[in-house]
Amino acid sequence: ATNAVATAQMLRAGANRGATGENPVARAMTLVDAVLGPVAITWPHAMMGEVTPRMAEAINLSRAPKILIPLHQESVVLVGSSMEPLPHLIDIMLNKNLKEVLGNV
Repeated sequence: ATNAVATAQMLRAGANRGATGENPVARAMTLVDAVLGPVAITWPHAMMGEVTPRMAEAINLSRAPKILIPLHQESVVLVGSSMEPLPHLIDIMLNKNLKEVLGNV
């Protein structure tokens, strides 16, 4: 229900389209130019169970480049990852990594 509410709010805020659930995520992974998000989107059952095994598999198998930030709620330590605040990580992801990836598409 939480994802459906978030999707409805994004549509009210001006998003062109919206979808919720496992199947839209799996289908989108065959269409996207890049995948951006926390590293936990690649782990089955992560994010308090929101990431289903099918979603994680679709993300991992997608041919799209993945730009992932070391953000998760699981009991996992990512050795060598930056302890930068989230706004800094997003800035780096968008202004450095994404520009590089999309420049090669």
